[in-house]
Amino acid sequence: MLIFLIVFVPASLLIASRVAAKGDRQFLIKCVVFAWVLQSFIVAFMNNWRPFAGGGDDMNYFNLADVPIQNVSDALDLTRFIGYIEQPGYPWMLSLLNALTGHDLLVFKFLNLFFLILLALTWYRIGLILESQQFARQMMLGILFLTPQWYYIFFLLKDMSISLLQSIFMLAAIQLWVSTRVRPIITAVLSSLVLLPFRTTLIVQNAAVLLGSFIIKAFGRRVRGNRLMPLLLGLLIFGVSLPLVTNPDVMIFFGIYTSDRVIGTEEWLGTGDRIGPSSEINRILFPLEYLLIETSGLSPNAWSRFDSIWLRGVLAIPWIFLLLPFFFKGLHWLFRTPDGVRPAQGLVLRFQQSRVVTSPWSLVLFFILVSVSISWTVGTSTRWRLADMPMMAAIAMAGWTYTRPKLRKQLLFLWIGCSGILFALFYLING
Repeated sequence: MLIFLIVFVPASLLIASRVAAKGDRQFLIKCVVFAWVLQSFIVAFMNNWRPFAGGGDDMNYFNLADVPIQNVSDALDLTRFIGYIEQPGYPWMLSLLNALTGHDLLVFKFLNLFFLILLALTWYRIGLILESQQFARQMMLGILFLTPQWYYIFFLLKDMSISLLQSIFMLAAIQLWVSTRVRPIITAVLSSLVLLPFRTTLIVQNAAVLLGSFIIKAFGRRVRGNRLMPLLLGLLIFGVSLPLVTNPDVMIFFGIYTSDRVIGTEEWLGTGDRIGPSSEINRILFPLEYLLIETSGLSPNAWSRFDSIWLRGVLAIPWIFLLLPFFFKGLHWLFRTPDGVRPAQGLVLRFQQSRVVTSPWSLVLFFILVSVSISWTVGTSTRWRLADMPMMAAIAMAGWTYTRPKLRKQLLFLWIGCSGILFALFYLING
């Protein structure tokens, strides 16, 4: 608890004060304090009621965190986890915290809460670049209280750390989209390489996002900044990471010993072929399932079970009823010509003028498209959707911000009413 009080909380407050724009420092500090007070209380309650999810790797992560560390060399040795888990990044990080705090499950969960707060602060900075201070504030509140990522502070799962690293990468990429600087280049490369022991293939995803952004940016008209920078940064990430992620001997150094995690190997290429046919995913309904995130919280049967699956569904309800309708409005807004620009004649020319082409929003949308493509290919969305949840929330927040208040209320009322009726009929028919 002392580590929690003297490290996690002050660190988050210090970061909040550093990233705040002029006039926003007090707002960010209040948000961080409120998040700690509210969410740490709920995390402590959940830790007492249901310490482990009952599925996944959270109990394995907890046990592996207690692998003995005798010296500095042991602390840095990722091969300690070979034979226990395929990607050692998260248990390795917990083992370092374990060396300071002891084998304390609650403190480990507070680390995930710390990551959630950092995630919200990262998207506050992204919101400043994408739009305005008002939009940045809305992103801060949305990430903290309206997205289903709350679920990942209640159990020892690595998804929150991955989401944070991917969002830091997105911040650096957006900064580079606007202007060429050295620090964002270093940040983008490092945040991608740090992903290697967590989930190797995400490095390829980051490079693909940058290359796709370059194609979109090269296609646009009146685009700010250096058009070649996304291409150069994508090639740099490919050039730095490819020799690492395609070499089994190097991957073993990072504690990754199975061939299906080594990019380019026959086992890795066959992963999608193996998982896809056995997946229970409905390919026709897949886009809807991806957008809804989780619908079990709307089922009466889930409420009678009152378990971790119920909790995952309940935490998705604010997203389904409050943000999802504005995600579609946000997409419509992205494909429109910005205010003050005279619309060109013709569909192609108008697309070249749209925000999704002429602004850093292209990176956000392309990240989502890559995640959807990966999920479709492998037949599962669980592990790929979490990192792009903040991206989807950003588009939804844009839809909320740039919808007239009167229309906003009408749309929200209509969406809640119609979707509520449809969900009620669905679960009534299906028992």
